[in-house]
Amino acid sequence: MLEMNYRRANGDAPVVLDFGEYRGIKYVILSWHEYPCCYIGVGVELMGTVSEYCHGGATYSAGHVPWFEEVTRGTHWIGWDYAHSGDYIAFMPALGGKRWTTEDLIAEVKSVIDKVREVMDDDA
Repeated sequence: MLEMNYRRANGDAPVVLDFGEYRGIKYVILSWHEYPCCYIGVGVELMGTVSEYCHGGATYSAGHVPWFEEVTRGTHWIGWDYAHSGDYIAFMPALGGKRWTTEDLIAEVKSVIDKVREVMDDDA
């Protein structure tokens, strides 16, 4: 696990802050340097559930995580960002906002996965 370090991206590739599996669902947390994003490996049919429970709504849905295609291909990923009103964004520092730590992001991912698991278990 790496700590989220807010800074201007300057075209740099994203950095994996954490990855793993929780309750049988894979996750990846990326730093895009200016703000973080979280991704969980679940089917597209769960987009609405993820969007309902994640921070700011889901903003990504594809068969891989950006920049990490080789590692994440073969699983559908739904993601969300932390670049909303009230979030700290490095390219707009004057606005202030919450600086999310990696621990905060892991807790958020686990909370979304718990909700997704509830829906999956109800549908079983």
